Amino acid sequence: MFTAFKSLIAGSIALATLAGCGGGSSSEPASKQASTEKKVQRPAVQAQTIASACDWLPLADVEQVLGKMPKPPRRGFSAENARPDENGYACVYTTSVAGDVQEVAVQMNLYGAVEFESAMGMVGNMLSAELNDGHAAAPSGESNKRTDGWDYVGNMPGIGVWRIGHVAVMIGSPGYNVPQETLNKLAVAIRDRLGDMPFAQAGRDPNAPGSAPDPCALVTRAEAEAVLGTLLVDPYRSAESGPIADGEGPSCSFYSQGHRALVITPTLSDGEMMFGMAGGVNGLVRSKTGGADEGDLLDGPWDNATAGTTGALYFLKGDSMLEVVYKTSATDIEGAAKIAAAAVGRFPASAKAN
Repeated sequence: MFTAFKSLIAGSIALATLAGCGGGSSSEPASKQASTEKKVQRPAVQAQTIASACDWLPLADVEQVLGKMPKPPRRGFSAENARPDENGYACVYTTSVAGDVQEVAVQMNLYGAVEFESAMGMVGNMLSAELNDGHAAAPSGESNKRTDGWDYVGNMPGIGVWRIGHVAVMIGSPGYNVPQETLNKLAVAIRDRLGDMPFAQAGRDPNAPGSAPDPCALVTRAEAEAVLGTLLVDPYRSAESGPIADGEGPSCSFYSQGHRALVITPTLSDGEMMFGMAGGVNGLVRSKTGGADEGDLLDGPWDNATAGTTGALYFLKGDSMLEVVYKTSATDIEGAAKIAAAAVGRFPASAKAN
């Protein structure tokens, strides 16, 4: 059983690496909407550039936590796999523990590394089933609020995740000898240095006019603030299913204090097929890990709703679908449903037929 747990987590970490590494990818997102010649100009949004892997924290600040480096930092593939890679997503530092040189790989994930978080929840369901004659624990609702400045902290041997809003610090220490308290101090040092504003991918213009239809037209700022609290910037177009500002992106992000971002992504055609794929994968995972489909708990102006394996919610109306990424935001599943109701209510008339 433990081998299955490790495989589940390892796969989720790999997804986190590929889905939202930050500081290493400049690929353009695949659009979920058909492009037209018409362009829509959104209000300008101030955004900060994503740093390269070894530039999130000055070396002097790293050494205050880890001690004097026996060798300079280098790029590594990821927090989980520190193998040398000049284009890697992680920065690999060295430190001395009881005379032994240890490596610490730090990777920033600006999509929240929610795959890791969800996988840890699945592991909890599997353990519960093992301890309760095959019966998974009943859903416990949203987790309690933390008081240490993080929204989530989780770890397994060799890797840990510290998340606030959509910003996750992933730290791998394959030698297992670096104290957890030291790794926590390093994560805090990175977090406290970040500016609280959206990120824009290098090479992408956060204020470029985007193709119509505008995903941000589905929810007004006032409607978002009624659920999320005061937004630090106007709703802005972003990379697909994520909060990285991109004026030509297919998603819309609503950004509030503490790096918290709720992201909606409409699919105005072939939504029924996409919804079936999301629901099918989610059902398969639940059959193996237990747990409830949060989407089953939601009522609203849609034909169906489901939750994906990473916790995103999907709402189907006719042949159109809305994805809502909310676990990196300032609200819970009920708040996400309120925003979804406003958005689905503005789907084109052709999308509203059952």
